[in-house]
Amino acid sequence: AHSLGCTHALDVQAVGADYFCGNLHKWLCNVRGSGFLVLRPNDSRLRSATEPLIASHGYGGGFTSDFIWQGASDYSPWLSIPSCLEWWRSVGGIDHAVERNHKLLVRACELLTAEWQTQPLLPTGSSLSMALVELPLTTKDARGNSRLYASSDGKEMQDALFQRNIECPIKTVNGRLYARISAAVYNELDEYERLAHAVQVITRETETQ
Repeated sequence: AHSLGCTHALDVQAVGADYFCGNLHKWLCNVRGSGFLVLRPNDSRLRSATEPLIASHGYGGGFTSDFIWQGASDYSPWLSIPSCLEWWRSVGGIDHAVERNHKLLVRACELLTAEWQTQPLLPTGSSLSMALVELPLTTKDARGNSRLYASSDGKEMQDALFQRNIECPIKTVNGRLYARISAAVYNELDEYERLAHAVQVITRETETQ
């Protein structure tokens, strides 16, 4: 769903899937409500079996015509695509941004793991710009038994961060809490420094209650 804008040179045909779809609002930074659908080329069976949810003015005029006119939809997101792509060209292109974002992600992971004395759930060797970094929470309860955290604990931390104007999903994996960080073209390293400090403050406040 979010592949366009976060991977190098997306080649839909090379994927070889019957259907390939995605949105343009997340990593590509276009207006919400725009996306794309690609069918395997030269497959008349797929084309004839694929129909829009809304049958409107252009229905029956061919594959593109069937989908292009969806009732009273707002077409502004589609009309903004050329300007969005022109902006990407002005900043060096998507591949340049993917490289920059991944380098920022690696630095952010190094910063957080050093500050929190924890580890990322998975290595950061791929070109993707997302990672899970374990939070610096106690792993033992008052009796010395292993403490497992629930999704509700993650929500409390996420809400506490939101109150500090920080948007960062907190996920639970095998009883541990992780910050799901990402690095996009609008992010800078100092934002992760704020995250590191805020989590430390919230953790101290929680553990002393």
